[in-house]
This record gives sequence, C-alpha cells and structure tokens, in this order.
Amino acid sequence: MEALSVEPKEVEELKTLEKTYQTCFDSIPASKEEIETITRYFNVLEKCVSDLLPEAYNLRRNIHSNWQQYMEFLSKVKEQIENYQNQFKLSMANDVAELKVNALEMLKMLDDQMPVDEEM
Repeated sequence: MEALSVEPKEVEELKTLEKTYQTCFDSIPASKEEIETITRYFNVLEKCVSDLLPEAYNLRRNIHSNWQQYMEFLSKVKEQIENYQNQFKLSMANDVAELKVNALEMLKMLDDQMPVDEEM
C-alpha cells in the first residue's frame, strides 16, 4: 500500500508532458491566426517592396515548414502521453491482479486453518 502512495517519476513526467501538450494545443488557434496575419503582411510587402531583407524573405518561405515541425513535435508529445497512459493502465491491471491473487491465497489459508463447521 505504501508503494502506491508514492508518486512514481513517470507520473511526474506524464503530468509535465500533458501540461506541455495542453499549453501547445491551446495556443494553436492563436498561432494559426498569427501565421495568417504574418503571411498577409509578407504578401503586401512582397508586392510593395522589391528588395526585402534576405532574412525576412527566408522566414516567409520557411514559416509553413516551421509550423509543420511544431505540429510534429506536438504529435510526438501526444503520442508519449498515450504511451505513458497505456503503461500505467497495464501496471495498475497487474497490481490489481496481484492483490486478487494475494487475497485468494489468504482466504485459502484461513479456510485451511479455520475450517467451517458444516453443522452450523
């Protein structure tokens, strides 16, 4: 019972991953709007200014691939969370099975040591 009351390191890691995922997931709508706004500004700049700074032009060209990398990172975090959750489910199922076996063994020992009088 004591082992169950101590929070394993994996639980802390899972909570951190879930928090990171939720923070990233919650920022997606705002980030999409920001990217659309930035893209519109760059389109206007491209039309109005013939010699954009090379860095700005590279950012404009790479913004979608950067966004894709961000979304891939988010997917990996979500996958890790699901893996941790599955591991915990299996671990808990094994713990419950062990407790059940222990309880059955104890009942069997009690039955052996204190047989029930069938005349009652």
